Amino acid sequence: MVFIITEHIHSSAFFFVKTKIPHGTRAIMVSDNNNPLPPPPPPPANKNPKDPSSPYFLNPNDGPTTLLTCHLLTADNYHSWARTIRRSLRIKKKLGFIDGILREPTSPNDPLLEPWLECNDMVITWLQNAMSLEIKNSVVYVDTAHDLWLELEQRFAQNNGPRIYELKQSINSLVQGDDSVSLYFSKLKGLLDELLNFESLPSCTCGAMKNVFEHQQYDWSMKFLMGFHDSFTNIKTQIILIKPIPSLSEVYALVQ
Repeated sequence: MVFIITEHIHSSAFFFVKTKIPHGTRAIMVSDNNNPLPPPPPPPANKNPKDPSSPYFLNPNDGPTTLLTCHLLTADNYHSWARTIRRSLRIKKKLGFIDGILREPTSPNDPLLEPWLECNDMVITWLQNAMSLEIKNSVVYVDTAHDLWLELEQRFAQNNGPRIYELKQSINSLVQGDDSVSLYFSKLKGLLDELLNFESLPSCTCGAMKNVFEHQQYDWSMKFLMGFHDSFTNIKTQIILIKPIPSLSEVYALVQ
């Protein structure tokens, strides 16, 4: 049984009400200005190395030769590579080892020390399996998966300006040419998605952000249409007259 003390203000006086909450009911705490308090921290990780839901569990099918992605890290593809790696590690419940959430136990008598060391070494091996030989040779002596991840981030993710310039230049110059509609769409969508990874829209529920998103979709659709071969002139004209103009994916479906 849980009791919550709530504070009420009436005629400049304070009084308190003790409210009984049935067992199992989730209580939502509200600050004194009626704004919800920050959400509680996530529950602690399952520390049983034999439990498949634990981050310390190693699946028998996972070993040192496991590949998290078929695309090796190079000096030019860090952002797309890192995105894929994070997804793969989340599936394996090992994301905490690169984020630094799952730290090495400090006591040599901690029963989690050996499972942590095994998982840490396994994650390092998986990451190195997904690197070009040149990059792999430069991180051989890094001791933790977290330090390895930070080093890669500091090396490849800091100077985004040149890559953003290249992406925008490629988007502006891309045309269908002799490509099929499907191939042309895939090229443009890949460039736009990578650019969005650098210049993502801020999270906001206000009406202004809705307008920004719609304007972005409008620009993408127009760019797609502008790059089409002249044989698509008639259908381009018809699509441009639609109000509101369809999204990029909808335009692709219309011209298929």
